[in-house]
Amino acid sequence: MSRSRVARKTSFARRATVVVLATMTVVPVVAAASPGTADAADHADYCGDQCHDILPGGQAGNLSRKQAIDIALSKLAPPPYEIPHGSDQAARYDSLRKSYPGLTDEKLGEFLNSAAFDVNRTAGIGVGGRPDVTISRDSFGIPHIKSTTREGATFGSGYAAAQDRLFAMDLLRHVAKGSAVQFAGTAVESFQDELWPVIAETEADRRAQLDRLAASGDEGKQVVGDLDSFVAGINKYIDEVLHSPLRQDVPVEYSGKDVLQGKLDPSSLLNAVMPSVTPFTTTDVVALITLLGGQFGAAGGEQALAAATKVAAERKYGPQLGDQVWDSLRAANDPETTVTQRGAAKPPYGISPKNPKHVAMPDPGSMTSEPFKPGASSASNAGSQAEAATRPSNFLGRDKGMSNALVVSGVHTKSGNPIAVFGPQTAYFAPEILMLQEIQGPGLSARGAMFPGTGPYVLIGRGPDYAWSATSAHQSIIDTYAVKLCNADGSPAGKESNSYLDNGQCAPMEPLTSPDNLHVWRTKYGIVKQRATVGGEPVAYTELRSTYVNELQSAVGFKRFNDPEAIKGPEDFQTAASTIGFTFNWFYVDSKHTAYYNSGLEPVRAADVDPNLPMWAGPETSWRNWDPATNLGEGVPAEHHPGSIDQDYYVNWNNKSAEDQVNGDFGDGSVHRADLLDKRVKDLISNGNKIDRAALVKAMADAAITDLRGEKILPNLLKVIDSAPDRIDPVLRQGLSDLRRWLDRGTKRTTGPESSTYLDANAVKIMDAWWPLLVKAIFQPVMGDELYDAAVQNLQIDEAPSAPLPGTSTAPHRGSAFQLGWWSYVDKDLRSTLGQQVNGPLPTGFCGTLEKCQSTLLTTLKEAIGKPAAEVYPADGNCAAGDAACADSIRFTPLGVVKVPDIGWQNRPTYQQVVEFPKHR
Repeated sequence: MSRSRVARKTSFARRATVVVLATMTVVPVVAAASPGTADAADHADYCGDQCHDILPGGQAGNLSRKQAIDIALSKLAPPPYEIPHGSDQAARYDSLRKSYPGLTDEKLGEFLNSAAFDVNRTAGIGVGGRPDVTISRDSFGIPHIKSTTREGATFGSGYAAAQDRLFAMDLLRHVAKGSAVQFAGTAVESFQDELWPVIAETEADRRAQLDRLAASGDEGKQVVGDLDSFVAGINKYIDEVLHSPLRQDVPVEYSGKDVLQGKLDPSSLLNAVMPSVTPFTTTDVVALITLLGGQFGAAGGEQALAAATKVAAERKYGPQLGDQVWDSLRAANDPETTVTQRGAAKPPYGISPKNPKHVAMPDPGSMTSEPFKPGASSASNAGSQAEAATRPSNFLGRDKGMSNALVVSGVHTKSGNPIAVFGPQTAYFAPEILMLQEIQGPGLSARGAMFPGTGPYVLIGRGPDYAWSATSAHQSIIDTYAVKLCNADGSPAGKESNSYLDNGQCAPMEPLTSPDNLHVWRTKYGIVKQRATVGGEPVAYTELRSTYVNELQSAVGFKRFNDPEAIKGPEDFQTAASTIGFTFNWFYVDSKHTAYYNSGLEPVRAADVDPNLPMWAGPETSWRNWDPATNLGEGVPAEHHPGSIDQDYYVNWNNKSAEDQVNGDFGDGSVHRADLLDKRVKDLISNGNKIDRAALVKAMADAAITDLRGEKILPNLLKVIDSAPDRIDPVLRQGLSDLRRWLDRGTKRTTGPESSTYLDANAVKIMDAWWPLLVKAIFQPVMGDELYDAAVQNLQIDEAPSAPLPGTSTAPHRGSAFQLGWWSYVDKDLRSTLGQQVNGPLPTGFCGTLEKCQSTLLTTLKEAIGKPAAEVYPADGNCAAGDAACADSIRFTPLGVVKVPDIGWQNRPTYQQVVEFPKHR
């Protein structure tokens, strides 16, 4: 297949932009508001000037029809437009990559914003006619919501969210419901195609979630009440803009789908046909929470694709060696991989039993992907180009990249207080699909990032004397089941049959069809992903996620994060995180302590099932105490999850949580991009050194512009080549000289202070061209085509910044890089060839003898040197052919008419905090 699992696993892809737009500057957006009479009391802030954060491009995301018309008439330019606070954080964010070597604590404010409560804000303005709530804005347009009542605070949060992200929230709720094309046109089709089939639910499913949470106890009832008032705030703002003269305050995107295509006819906007906005409901909020949790906190699945690789390995090498090769490719518990929680392991999770039962392995060549669009034929997993019709374009993907965390205990800091540099990654959009708020009210005191429309709680940020963040974790909470297909009339079943055997009865699959005519089949055991034959019998492979139709339950944990009375220390934080069903790595810091906790509703499986392969559906393979009517079952106890307090330091870059905790995906091996962080933090605190905030930021920033292949694998590539120097001709010698110089400089992908060209552009080009060539030359001849192609479906070969995604030809401009690739396979094979110690080596060699390996590397290196830069970096809409730095650059995918200029490549979180609390309550 051409659009495979590896494409879905990338952090962010931009094969098609959501909208086609150009640039301009406009006047500030002035939000509608009603005067208030009451001001909330100030809340304590224990961070002083030692908390910073940043969100590129900026806070603002709405542009009114009137403002757009004024700009279009005055400038005679179509959208997109740069608006105040729409991109004012982008340049600060971007400047760090060139300036970090000279960073000091005193200079942090040049690259990050103050995250203090009430910082540089205007006087509060009452909203919605309520005397109990005010909203003020700081110099970056970030809202600070204060209320004397909890209902007022959550109402104000919804109102401010609508002020900043109304159209983006509306677009995302339509994506979550599968109606975005009807709402915004075909420009959003690929984006929706990626997201909706994974999270498909019905309105009844969403309503049931609200009812269950409200009936679960006082906290659940409080969450539902908070969502009600949050929605009321959104709808109050909608009501106000709809009642503005000629609806001129309505965001311009509502004026017609052609606006999203970069067309704006000012004379046609203020006419008799007025734009409308549908009010929000609490079930809309549930849909958006489902989108958040289903995309960023739902690891695992794809066991059927993994099984196809195991089948191919056994066909190539036989059952015994084939299983060993499969195990090495899966790298489920590689002893050399970097883990976040070190020391004593928790009870194992996700490990395959020695003699699993109930495994349902596909017959060779029988598996096809399930199409989700009418007219799209299913396609073979063996590599058919037709699968592009059944696969989306991957704007976010399964493995969410760039989220990272560096947390250092006070034992290693100059102040004696812990320091954290951490943040999530949700790709780069304009406006961003994160937004900032400070919310202050009874039981609420927090500032930080929120996912638009998901409720009034800060998801990641800080309280009065503590801060927290998360990265997407990857332990599997999704299982793949094989259901035998049948026909209700008793006729012989085929792979196309849409009924399945359930306890001996032929049960119909439930069709779920979205308003945009996307389609999935749902069974008791989840949504159909593939079809195949097993032992000649037709089956459907379904995927069941433990949080499916139960995403809202996680809101209780976020509610607690925002309540200082609920979070008085690291133990409280871990307890709150344990109520979150989404798969996240959580990090906490206050003035005395650090903490880590790995959340996720991990189902308790039968001891004899293999969670890494598809299993036959039935009572013997169902999760413990599982109720198929609600998809609720027993989870692994909180104390069995990875977690610790006051470890000397924590680093995470979407790597493995702890020993014996198996991730649901391939890629945890001897080389992982988390190594870039781990090495730098370890070096910082070695020999009793004490650090400050600037030192930890520099470690993050240095890793953010480093080529993982260069730092971790190039040294051994050169050692193999240097084993016979007499075979080096002048062309190779010059290329090797460039690579050595790059290695000596730290294999950075960076430009000079006043330059837009990479300092080591030729070495970068050589590595980008060489890596896919050398991987294929080392592994494909030995593996054979069937196994090699199957392995690529589970783990892509390369993820350099400008490496095209499978099925594409130009750079994705997504930012995230080096999360996924065959780094560990190459590393272990080269070290074995060189006679170095390898813990957990590959069971068979691939590069061969030192002489043979050197020949392979030299042949592929010469080919890479000879590749023109224009071929390695094809021209696209913004970049000339051959411009590596431009090809690497990050673009903000538009979700409306807001424009954010491109920034240079950096492997960083979208929202990032730098915190060091000097005192505690």
